[in-house]
Amino acid sequence: MRARDHSAARAFSLVEVVIAVGVAGISLVVLLGLLASVSREAGQAADRRTALTLADAATVELTALARQAGFDAFASTIPVQSATADSGLLLVAARDGTQVRRLVVAESPRREAYFLIEVNRFADGALRFVGEAGALAVQIRVSWPYRPLVAGGPGEAVPAAERERVEFSVAVNR
Repeated sequence: MRARDHSAARAFSLVEVVIAVGVAGISLVVLLGLLASVSREAGQAADRRTALTLADAATVELTALARQAGFDAFASTIPVQSATADSGLLLVAARDGTQVRRLVVAESPRREAYFLIEVNRFADGALRFVGEAGALAVQIRVSWPYRPLVAGGPGEAVPAAERERVEFSVAVNR
């Protein structure tokens, strides 16, 4: 009979297996935690990117509204900027940046209004409205999430202090 060579057929002990499974489990939990954080930050970056494109979309919508109502009459309906939240001419947009429209209080509660777009004229000064010039300088403040989608439609409005925001200055031409 031959003697067995124990050094060539060595197996893992139960303690080594438990330690390896523990390390793998902890690593998996850490990776899943990081994945949730990265996913949330990617969503926030996408919202910010969309908000930055809404200045052009809002300008197009404002130009259409000005043509419908008459430029001078439309300009007089836009209030001068103030520090109060949700002031001015209010527009809303879906989360993907489409469907920019005037906010109507009585509209269907199923219509998405993720971005709130506040439009105000500048106070008297260099950017005040001069009808003969054919341009109206306005401040556009985009904030989100305004009414995020929940099961069944948009949820309640998020308080202004809890929303992210960006601001633009644009000109609406005749």
